[in-house]
Amino acid sequence: MSDEVNIEKVEIFDETGELLIDFASETVAGKISLGTIEIIESIAQTSVKGVLNVDASRGEIEALQLTGNEKISFTFKKTFDEGDDFVLTTPRFRIYDSDDSSYFSDLSLTPEGIAARALTIKFTSIQEGDIFNTEDPLPEGFVGMISTTDQKSPGEGDGEEGPPEEEEEDEDQITGLINELAEIYFPESAFYIEATDNSVMLPARRFSFPTRKMTKNMNLLELINYCAKYAWKSGQIVEGPVPEGEAPTNGGSEKGWCNYYFWQDLQGWHFESIAKKVIGKEPKKTFTFQDNVLGEQRIYKMDVI
Repeated sequence: MSDEVNIEKVEIFDETGELLIDFASETVAGKISLGTIEIIESIAQTSVKGVLNVDASRGEIEALQLTGNEKISFTFKKTFDEGDDFVLTTPRFRIYDSDDSSYFSDLSLTPEGIAARALTIKFTSIQEGDIFNTEDPLPEGFVGMISTTDQKSPGEGDGEEGPPEEEEEDEDQITGLINELAEIYFPESAFYIEATDNSVMLPARRFSFPTRKMTKNMNLLELINYCAKYAWKSGQIVEGPVPEGEAPTNGGSEKGWCNYYFWQDLQGWHFESIAKKVIGKEPKKTFTFQDNVLGEQRIYKMDVI
């Protein structure tokens, strides 16, 4: 079918970035070693989270010796009727847990005569996985706009599309807080940012009295979610129709917009308003699958969560 998706790569990298294994190319008794992949991306949660189950009957558990410093990425491929391919390579995610999920009471052997074993890998975003190892963001403090200029910061998770040109920024304008955090703490993934029209003050870390202990600010993800909660934009946001009951002002709202969200999906990170994502946009492409067609790299079950 023209709208089917295949799994091209499921790669695990060590802490130095070296490739350890590609589960999409590993086979057991002529079958791909992948079991199930569950990837959850939602505007209601900050980071992408997922669980991967693979066949580990050939000693993968002992060979990999996962410690929690590894990263994982996926590559999906779709072929159109015209013969063109669309390839999506996800950002790299942090592996934070791995378990031997074998059924030890099952004494049956694989066709190769090996006791069946299974490995379960859980992963999330690098920023969430490293949250306790990351210093407080901007310890010297910050005063300025929450975000400036609509832009996309390029990174590993760009996929096939190149980054759009950024708007020319006034030399006297201070970079927004979200823009600065994206540049410092999100270097490996695309980051889509929508400008805001209000400001934020992040106090510098100070000594507290009488203990003279250093004060602690919000962590990275807490800080960005706090900004999203209070972000606001006035005037025109996007072209197109406006919701019923709103007074149009150049295709936007007379009172401006809020409802900013901060989330991650398979394309990268987003700090954007619902208005920009919904108004005047075409529906997202949909993909289907068939579980009665054989194929080594085919998806046989897909649950939308």
